[in-house]
Amino acid sequence: MKGFLNSPRQHRSYTYFVCFLIVGTLDASLGPALLPLASNTQVSLEQIGILFSAKWAGTLVAILTMGTLFDRGWGHRLLSGLLLLGAGALILIPSLGWLPVLAVVIALLGLTEGSVKLGGNLLMVWNEPERSGSRLSLLNFCFGCGAIAAPLLVSGIWKQSGQLHGAYYVMATGLALVGVLFLFIPPPRPEAESQPDHAMDRQHWKVVSGVTLFLFMYVGIEVVIGGWLPTYLVQSQLTSEIMAGWITAAFWGAFTLGRLIAAIQPIWSGFRLIQSGLIGAGLSATIWLMFPHSLIVVWGIAVGMGLSLAPLFPMTLAFLKEHVPLSGKLTSLIFTGICIGAMSFPWSVGQVIAWGGPHTFVWSVWGLVVTAGLVFWLGVNRYQVRATGMLQRLT
Repeated sequence: MKGFLNSPRQHRSYTYFVCFLIVGTLDASLGPALLPLASNTQVSLEQIGILFSAKWAGTLVAILTMGTLFDRGWGHRLLSGLLLLGAGALILIPSLGWLPVLAVVIALLGLTEGSVKLGGNLLMVWNEPERSGSRLSLLNFCFGCGAIAAPLLVSGIWKQSGQLHGAYYVMATGLALVGVLFLFIPPPRPEAESQPDHAMDRQHWKVVSGVTLFLFMYVGIEVVIGGWLPTYLVQSQLTSEIMAGWITAAFWGAFTLGRLIAAIQPIWSGFRLIQSGLIGAGLSATIWLMFPHSLIVVWGIAVGMGLSLAPLFPMTLAFLKEHVPLSGKLTSLIFTGICIGAMSFPWSVGQVIAWGGPHTFVWSVWGLVVTAGLVFWLGVNRYQVRATGMLQRLT
């Protein structure tokens, strides 16, 4: 404890962990809340799907505008103000009965989430650059812990009381407390001060492009499964709302466990973990296509998908850090691609489900996984092979 208190670096790291724990509940709470929110606003399921796009529109605004401010050393002040803004948005959401106003408030919540996701990952890399891979995995492990609780919290309170107020008030309290805490912690030194963006050559930009496109596809898989899985299970009449919440929690639980394994395992490199994760996701999606009506298989797929997807984001970002100096501007560029994927894929899949029925959800997930694998093998993997050869010649 004494070492923790006397180490500003560790103090910052643990604060980032707590922050991501709370934000994980926000990110995973929208899916289980879709049906109650549709009831509150008296709109169809197809219409309520616009909330995904609204949230990620707010996230995109944050990512486009906040990178430069993080480079200027404003990180903790920004996070504090935006976390308090997000707490206010959470308090309003359960009481809103008009979809356009609800979408605006959800977009404000997305602004908070986007700032935390961009700033948290970037600040952690700056805070502990020599251990960025394991620290990013632990950071996103905390995110997953919050995501596990979200479906159970939202679905459980809705089932018991018929309202969402209690769940959203709990999350709002957590955001406000962490927001105040950031006011008393100095931020780490921006890496951009010593490694400006213009120092990157053409080869660096190639790997940035490949990583951005791959993460664009990856986040589509994660958000589609986390957001639409409960609705798919209920509409397919495979299970009840409560059990759908448990299955979604199993996905996020396996997702969280996978992040922890990626952080502590000493054998495989981060790049090998990315390859294994994509293979596991492909196998899981294919088995799901073969047995779409088996509840036991769905349980297994939820766990398999969670474990497989878990290392992809932190290890890809750590891989990029090994080749390219990360600044706020560059991280904003990468997260812009992520946001566009998170905005477009859930809305698109919602339209497909509304048009073709719930069974099209499984085909949509399979198509996203296959496409992400192709992007990886044709882009990022080829760059890794070239970079390894160059390194061997230099040494």
